Amino acid sequence: MSLEAINIHVQDFQVIQWKEVKSNNYKKSQNHQAGEKEASVTGVTWLTESILIAANHRSGKIIFFNTNQNEKLGEVNLYTQTDDVCAIKNGSDFLINCSAAWSGEQVLICGKTLDKGVQTGHPKIVEAIDKSYSHSVFFKDNIPSIAFQAGEFPRIQIGNDILTLPPGYLPASAFWSQKKNCLFICSNYFNQNRRQSTSINKSSVWKFDAMTMYTPRHEMSINQCQIDKCQIRNNFIWFNNRHTHSIVGINLSDYNNQIILKNSAIDSPRGIAINSDGIMAVANHSRNYILLFNLDELIKGMN
Repeated sequence: MSLEAINIHVQDFQVIQWKEVKSNNYKKSQNHQAGEKEASVTGVTWLTESILIAANHRSGKIIFFNTNQNEKLGEVNLYTQTDDVCAIKNGSDFLINCSAAWSGEQVLICGKTLDKGVQTGHPKIVEAIDKSYSHSVFFKDNIPSIAFQAGEFPRIQIGNDILTLPPGYLPASAFWSQKKNCLFICSNYFNQNRRQSTSINKSSVWKFDAMTMYTPRHEMSINQCQIDKCQIRNNFIWFNNRHTHSIVGINLSDYNNQIILKNSAIDSPRGIAINSDGIMAVANHSRNYILLFNLDELIKGMN
């Protein structure tokens, strides 16, 4: 697919620094051939308009950060490597969903927002059922869900329901759109016939509507792309592209309409999240910081 790209330089942004030492307290990977990844900040999600949660692969922790006050509110040690985090909130109560990398597990944390911070319970481990890589997480309604991108059984798992893609298309992330009443899935393609290469250079977007489809439907492919996380805002599907060190948005009403957000500070982007005010957070997985900028202001008049 040939996409008409509009390139936008991100100028005004806020940086949140988060440096952690590597922890040896978490569980060892099931797949010892996967190697040790030195990624730092890998996942982000918004709990409120001003409280950001971030996941750190190296330390196996999540932190809560007040972006208005520029202060850390607290942290939780997951005792496992983690790549991603997401949350849902009902009143002052919230539920956090974390991936657990090669352990194949899922970590759930209940908590409550307070006047001056947050209160969390102990992490609950959802045991692995096979040796698959729990890559990214999302909620489908109130169901904590997960994308297993590699290992024995790559899949999207929503409670006990499982969705799979054709061989070679590895599910990296998913986003449930309540407004559109369907699930959008982003995958990375891995050529299983190339024994000496594990490089990924093509991604795809899929759509699944349980009312009208039996399997996810392929919507588009993006060359020179590796996706880790997708979100939907202003009728665009947004995702990171590790190949081009950029954030990409594609109009869901016109797939030829593409927006590319770039800045030298967007370096190896991994996790993204957008709050209700249109502020995008970007986790830079090879660096020790999170970038915040006003997405709605950048693309005003483009949708």
